[in-house]
Formats: sequence, structure tokens, C-alpha cells
Amino acid sequence: MSKFTFMAFIFLVGSILLLGFQSIARLMGTKGIWKSLSLIKFFGPKYFHWIDDISFFGLEEILLFIVNMPLFAFLFCMSILFFIFDKFYTK
Repeated sequence: MSKFTFMAFIFLVGSILLLGFQSIARLMGTKGIWKSLSLIKFFGPKYFHWIDDISFFGLEEILLFIVNMPLFAFLFCMSILFFIFDKFYTK
């Protein structure tokens, strides 16, 4: 198993676990942190102020979309990206 495959499985398992926790929290009716977790809510907005300074052909909007997307979706996209890396860079 290559390092890209290993990382892809880690991201995939993390995405599935996070989605499971969000589903359980929704069924229980709690108002916890699991319902709308994103990178900005997880780390805090003070770590992402550098994005506002970027003005390179719409890169700011793309990065803001990525850091504001739900964390389970971000982890799932990262797992797909690492599976693609594994396909191209492992021979």
C-alpha cells in the first residue's frame, strides 16, 4: 500500500466518521458542534485572514469556498484527490 492510498483511506474514514457523528447528533436533536463543522469553525477565523489578501484571478473565492465547505465534504474530496495521486504517481 502506497502512502497516497494510506492517506486517501485516512481521509475517507475521517469523512465517514464525521458524517456519522453529524447524523447521530441530528437524530438526537442536539445543538452541538457536529452539525455545521467547517475548517474555519474548527481552527478559527484568525488563521484564515491571509485569504483576504489574495487577488489572483478569483483564487480568493475558491479558497473561501474550500475553507467554508462542510468538513466531511472536504475530507471526502481530499480522499478522492489522494486516490488520483496514487493512480498517477505510483507505478
